[in-house]
Amino acid sequence: MKKIISSIIFIFSIALLSIFITILVSENSSIVSYLYKDKIVKEVEKKISLNVNINDLGVKWEGLNPQLIFDALSLYSKKDKRVILKSDSFIVDFDSFDSIRKQRLVIKEVDFIKTNLNIIINDNKFILNEIDLSELFSVKKNNIMTQTRLRISQSKLFLNYLSNEYSFDNISFVLFKKRDSYKIFLHSLIMMIIN
Repeated sequence: MKKIISSIIFIFSIALLSIFITILVSENSSIVSYLYKDKIVKEVEKKISLNVNINDLGVKWEGLNPQLIFDALSLYSKKDKRVILKSDSFIVDFDSFDSIRKQRLVIKEVDFIKTNLNIIINDNKFILNEIDLSELFSVKKNNIMTQTRLRISQSKLFLNYLSNEYSFDNISFVLFKKRDSYKIFLHSLIMMIIN
């Protein structure tokens, strides 16, 4: 019995040490940027049909949940090289336990920091800076963004909601899904209604 308990303690200690080393190395070195930045850029470019530019890729851990931090993210049109989206920082927060349970990546939160955004919501469409995100936020069972919070911090926002136009400077808010509808939690804003 003592051998079983000591073996369990040993395996548990090795697992904890491995997790600690992974977190320590990924947070305090540029190894993640060096190994994965180009791979992530290529995969994203394939999925969204836009050119992607990232200055740096970092990792921060919130407990056992990793956050990928993209510094100076820019999305460009492949045709005319026009800037579609530019953000000082873009953060993707993953839910480790839910990802393991569902056996696919689960994104808990996406955060745009200091970004100029143009959102159009009309006829079941959700368009962000000319990118149609309707499919990503649809209520399909296996959709990667179904339960994801969208956080916008210290940004400028132009919103066209059902043909009503609004403009916000230095806005911070969270868009999240509760039951079958989306809710918005506003932090602070200066609003100007455009006629």
